[in-house]
Amino acid sequence: MSKFLKNYWALFIPLIILIVALIFLVKRPKAKEDNTVIGMVDADFLDVAAEFPGRLDSLMVKQGDTVKKGQLLGVLRTNEIDAIRNQTLSAIDAAKSQLALLQKGARPEVIKSAANVYSIAQEQYDLASKTYERMNNLYQKDVISGEEKDIIYFKLQAAKKEMETAKLNWDLLQKGTQPELIQAATAVLKQAEQGYELTKSLTDNTRVTAPADGIISTLVIHEGEIVSIGYPMITLQKHDSYFVRFNIRQDKIKGLQQNSRVSIKIPGAEPEAFDAVVSRIAPSLEFANWVPTKERGQFELRTFTIECKPVNVANIKGLRPGMTASMQLP
Repeated sequence: MSKFLKNYWALFIPLIILIVALIFLVKRPKAKEDNTVIGMVDADFLDVAAEFPGRLDSLMVKQGDTVKKGQLLGVLRTNEIDAIRNQTLSAIDAAKSQLALLQKGARPEVIKSAANVYSIAQEQYDLASKTYERMNNLYQKDVISGEEKDIIYFKLQAAKKEMETAKLNWDLLQKGTQPELIQAATAVLKQAEQGYELTKSLTDNTRVTAPADGIISTLVIHEGEIVSIGYPMITLQKHDSYFVRFNIRQDKIKGLQQNSRVSIKIPGAEPEAFDAVVSRIAPSLEFANWVPTKERGQFELRTFTIECKPVNVANIKGLRPGMTASMQLP
């Protein structure tokens, strides 16, 4: 036996190593589970679009600029709108002139002339009336024929109609324009003014302003390019809207609740570690027909998106979207 061990002792070396390794693995304390999760910094963004199509004539900002709400970002070309506005101004002037003439009525010279015509018509009627009386007396004495009397009577009626017409014309000129005509002219003026207001509104729509305080993140359109209605021209990152997004498996989020406080670490930020508040907990995107399954005794666990907002975001320097962040789960 001793001779066998002496000759073949080297064969037991691997077996001894294996036994020692098994003992080491069995007695080694289990490593603590790492509760650190990795996330990414993000922010709220706004797409700035034009309300009027055209060519971008002027761009007032560049990428990375800080802007205030209402600040002018760009101006579209307005040659066509300017032409329409000039047309509406001309229409307003014409409508005002027409309305002024109707409201003012006839000139005094015209009214005086109508009064003179009425006076002459009265004199002609008086003369025709006296002539008819004389002719009627002669007719009663059989001096003239009935036909001659009828001719004089016809002239009397014609003079009467002329006098009535002259008086009516004089009265109309004295009373002024009919209210219906003034109302119609007023409506035309109002329509022209509304057309001018429309051109002003269109001109305002050619001026693109910042919808909120923030930083110019992306310039989609540049000077000289065509802008379409509703198509984003500029992407604006809202001021101090940073948050950190983590994707955490459901069995690890039991210590996280809405509005709970957590500690986050972001290399490159100052300070590097800071407190944050859980602002949103929602399931991560999945297929619409996703159904949990059980395989080999293990349940399929879902991942949730956790968003955390820094408590004093204004005091954190160097924070940028896309930076990596870490959080120690409670």
